[in-house]
Amino acid sequence: MANKPQIDTYLIMDDIIEKLSLLDYENAFCKGWKHQRISRVYFAHPPLDEEEKDRIHMLYDIVYWLISLNKDKKTGVFINFKDFKGKLEDALTKLVNDLKKFGLPNVTNLKIENLRMGYGETVC
Repeated sequence: MANKPQIDTYLIMDDIIEKLSLLDYENAFCKGWKHQRISRVYFAHPPLDEEEKDRIHMLYDIVYWLISLNKDKKTGVFINFKDFKGKLEDALTKLVNDLKKFGLPNVTNLKIENLRMGYGETVC
């Protein structure tokens, strides 16, 4: 059985930040959605001094912001993360289901428990 190649999440995050910059995410997302700018390694490693729900909130909002940029595709109704009242499983389930509706090809293998960590290969 062949070994799965190791993915460097730090390189992926660097690429993500470059692409977000092209979308002017600092103005369109950070200011509009009231979030701090993320670092080049934000989703690549475990949080040092951040609560799990804060990291999931960032992931949730940034994904929905990216989805909103595509006016041609419809997904489910956006629900504000705070409306989940700390129920991370419910928020992540909605996120995964809406990504499936959006038509991303690799979402069928996406596991909520991997997203719940808030970092690593699955999140990147």
